[in-house]
Amino acid sequence: MRPFSSPLLAAERIDRLSARTDAIGRDILSRLIHGARLSLLIGIAVVTLSVISGTILGLVAGFFRGVIEIAIMRLMDITLTLPSLLLAIVIVAILGPA
Repeated sequence: MRPFSSPLLAAERIDRLSARTDAIGRDILSRLIHGARLSLLIGIAVVTLSVISGTILGLVAGFFRGVIEIAIMRLMDITLTLPSLLLAIVIVAILGPA
């Protein structure tokens, strides 16, 4: 069976597809995909850099035990603590010290 066996169904499908345009008549989905390219590129680049740097730091910390391992571990502890600390400071600044 063909997907549009009836002319009424085909007309309804065309009306539904043409309704997804802005006031000027441009397709919203294609504009959304075009606009998301930069965001997706930045997201993929950040994840790739994070995986590479995390793997290198983990290998270095595992290979060179002792002072280097402790220094890398403390650096990661500080890095992981900062976003929570900044969020807490923002909440206290908004709500007040009470």
